[in-house]
Order: sequence, then C-alpha cells, then structure tokens
Amino acid sequence: MSDIILGDDPKKVAKWFKLFEDPAWIPRYNMNWEETRAHPMARLQTVLDSKIVSVKDFFTDPKNIFLAHEMIAQLDGATVIKFTV
Repeated sequence: MSDIILGDDPKKVAKWFKLFEDPAWIPRYNMNWEETRAHPMARLQTVLDSKIVSVKDFFTDPKNIFLAHEMIAQLDGATVIKFTV
C-alpha cells in the first residue's frame, strides 16, 4: 500500500533494507564524544559504498534523494544531517 501512496520503487526500498542489515547500523549507546561523531560517519560511508544514491541523482533521479533522506532519517538523525550537508 505504501508503494502506491508514496510511489517509491519497491526495488530501491528493498536495497535500503538490505543496507540496514550492515553492522554499522546497529544502535550504540553510551559512546564518548569521538565515537558519537564517528558513528554517523561510518554509517554514511556504508551508504556511499553501496552506491544506492549519488550526488548526480539531484539531476537524474531527484526522487531517489528524497527516498534516501526518508530511509536514513528513520534510523539516525545524525547520519541524515551529515548526508544532507
């Protein structure tokens, strides 16, 4: 139903769920300051390595950028902010 309402490509969404199986996406708590800053960067690196989304998508597939924001934001606000910047 959400595929119809939101119009996201189910294959792309499935790739995101597969990416989130990476150990980098396991929540961590009680981290020190350096770990708190490094953890979102490690997560962002998994996104970049997966090639699910590209900066070129702003011109070729802007809806994919929105999907990336939606998917990352569900798991980690710090990572989605770094992704945006």
